[in-house]
Amino acid sequence: MLLSFHRWGMLASLSVVAALATACPPPPAGSDAGPEQVCEGGARVCDNDRLCGGGYCDKDGDGDSVPAADDQFGCCVQLVCDSNDDCEENEKCDFRRGICIPRDLCDPAAENGGSCDLDGDGTPETDCCTAGQLCEYTGGVPTCVDNPPSAAECFIAMGGRAIATGAGDTEENPGIAVAGQAIRLHATATDAGGKLVPHAVFTWTGADATGSFTGTCAGPAVCEQTVTAASGNASCDGVITVYPAHTDGTHRVVAIDAVTGLPVVGALATANIGGALQQETTNDDGLAEFTAGAATDVSVFSDDHQWQTVVDPPEDLLIVTAPIPSGNDVAGIKGQFDFNAVHTVGDIKLGLSGTAISANITDLNFNNIIGEIADYNVEIEGVTEPGGQVVPLPSGLVLALGQEPIKGDYITFGNPGRNIAWALGGQVRLAEIGEIISSVAASDDVNVGNILGAVLPFFATFDHAVLSGGALEHLTANARPCNDDDDCNDGVCVSGHCAATGTGQPTENDEPIPYADWQFPEQTIRPDTLLAQSAVYDMPDLPCTPGGYGAGGCTAVVTDGSAYQSGAVLLTGVMVPGIGLVPLGLTAGLDDPDDQDTNDQRDGKLDYNGDNAPDSGTALIDYAPPHDGLEGHPFVTLAIAIDINALTDSGGDFGASVLLHVTPKYGDSNTFSGDFLESQGGTFTAGAAGSFALAAKGGADFYSVNVDDGGDTEWNVWFTDDATTFAPGDFHPDAAAAAARFQHADVQAYRLGNGYSGVPVPTTFDQLFTFNGTNFENMLYYMGAWSSESCKDNGVCDSTP
Repeated sequence: MLLSFHRWGMLASLSVVAALATACPPPPAGSDAGPEQVCEGGARVCDNDRLCGGGYCDKDGDGDSVPAADDQFGCCVQLVCDSNDDCEENEKCDFRRGICIPRDLCDPAAENGGSCDLDGDGTPETDCCTAGQLCEYTGGVPTCVDNPPSAAECFIAMGGRAIATGAGDTEENPGIAVAGQAIRLHATATDAGGKLVPHAVFTWTGADATGSFTGTCAGPAVCEQTVTAASGNASCDGVITVYPAHTDGTHRVVAIDAVTGLPVVGALATANIGGALQQETTNDDGLAEFTAGAATDVSVFSDDHQWQTVVDPPEDLLIVTAPIPSGNDVAGIKGQFDFNAVHTVGDIKLGLSGTAISANITDLNFNNIIGEIADYNVEIEGVTEPGGQVVPLPSGLVLALGQEPIKGDYITFGNPGRNIAWALGGQVRLAEIGEIISSVAASDDVNVGNILGAVLPFFATFDHAVLSGGALEHLTANARPCNDDDDCNDGVCVSGHCAATGTGQPTENDEPIPYADWQFPEQTIRPDTLLAQSAVYDMPDLPCTPGGYGAGGCTAVVTDGSAYQSGAVLLTGVMVPGIGLVPLGLTAGLDDPDDQDTNDQRDGKLDYNGDNAPDSGTALIDYAPPHDGLEGHPFVTLAIAIDINALTDSGGDFGASVLLHVTPKYGDSNTFSGDFLESQGGTFTAGAAGSFALAAKGGADFYSVNVDDGGDTEWNVWFTDDATTFAPGDFHPDAAAAAARFQHADVQAYRLGNGYSGVPVPTTFDQLFTFNGTNFENMLYYMGAWSSESCKDNGVCDSTP
């Protein structure tokens, strides 16, 4: 139930990848002409792609009789379009990105498929589909259909979690409800192989027409009820565990495992009532009750789960808490990319893969976005030193230069059970990145932010892929390689591997991980769906740099520094019930004084390069239309403001602020529900004699402090008072046990409301934590903004990185 920003090394690695991918040698001089080659139409003579600007060097169709394998020279072929005349008859030029796209790209989120520009004059003039037809994409091809395809199977979800399919089924998750309070259920259709089927319409038994279910249970024991959803020949059941209604005047807490949906049994529960710390043990239903009186806080302490404390709680409290992760338990897929269907060409092949992001967005695991980070020895002639260069790369990345793989295989991790793998892939021409190459080659102090901001727009021309069939299974991870004991958590390095006496996992992934030996299923990913759609956002000003907020404004806290975070990474995708957020596109923007700002002053607004770039203060995200079963689900956009230049030297402790928007479809212009939340301040001291005191910055609906043991064993304290202070012994009766999870801290702020009204949305702290159907595990549907700042050096929480 938390977002640990100190795990966001993936962004740093993406920056390193960007630098590596662009740090290639300049083209050789004197190789752009040859007496034996003549090119028609004024095309340039070439010997490689680098000399062809936005095109490629064609040695097959260059008019001579020399076989391409033996041909020294060819003719440049123009690929980047300047007008519709540069494209095929059924295509038009996307002038901003300089690529040709089909004129009949319908929109799955729009009625009648949206509007298409069939005559290529730049103005959409007719519906893409006829009245009543639906737009679908399969294999990258848009199709207008009269009726959605039939479903063979289906499953029911409660927000982001698929629920059990039959009475007594504990292999999958039961839904959770309290008598008299409605919960919203969703049904998702699949074919016989588990691949998603779009646009299915369901009828319900045991719930109303919208999937709203209200349970009944007289008690005292919990009850079990079943609902059924049907679409065509597909029918599926969902089991709901219904708790009896709470009795006013007493304090009840129900603890549920966020992964299994099952009760957390045998956990210590405490409540401070009338100045005394009462203690109970959760029963077989995960329930504990306390005597009457105003409780100042209620906690649940499970040895196998993250601890949770709620200050000034409601009387009937539902706590959904995650199990402590084991580094030895993994799930995922591996394989290679097939680049044959991408719409770009170039010397560099680049692919990025991941799995769906949990609906509990505040428990975000970035290994699920692009994989684990590990060091790889990369050797590229003319780029790296002889013998290679050690570079941190994410496991979900595939990178090749020409036909030579630099990192040829991907491995993508995910939550076990139903899941979706996604990927972005394409090719980049060296000629397009000459300016970036020059900046990297000319400086020992590479500006990571500028590189990331320059490279991520290339993803806008890439293709997207979805793998939605099947499920991910738990595996036991192989022992990780190591050089010394410091590379292993709770263990020692024996014969080059972390010993099994500990978790077997490295504290830092500084050795290549032998994924080839892992028994993940293998699948080839084939990106084939253009990022042909875009969403424009009016962006609020970036938040202040950590420590820079005061008196309602931002000030720089270091000499020649900016008063604002340096930029933002934006990600958009769709939310699939029971599975999670599937990314469809990503980009980045910077507050750059050398672009659209005036007087070389950073002003907190995103800026862009290029003649067709968005205006300052806006963001434009290119994304693939929902395809291959993703059609019909709501869109989700994340804007992550962060000091991008500090990613590689922050030591993993840095702040970030996130905005979130959920909508059934994008408009011509889109807005987030409010401003970025500021990085929060305060003071923190670790250990048994430690304490935390919040120094609130700006406004928020509520706050949390995520303390941990320095690793993945955590304790979350939730509260609304912006002057909150506490010590570990305030909530837990065992000082030593409390101190063990009081070694590191992140302080976070939250705002509810992201514009989505498709489900009941809590508007207050009490409504969110009350056992009433708006469960914390579905925060993706509820939250509009949050921020996190690491408390550094057992001291202040708002210092600069």
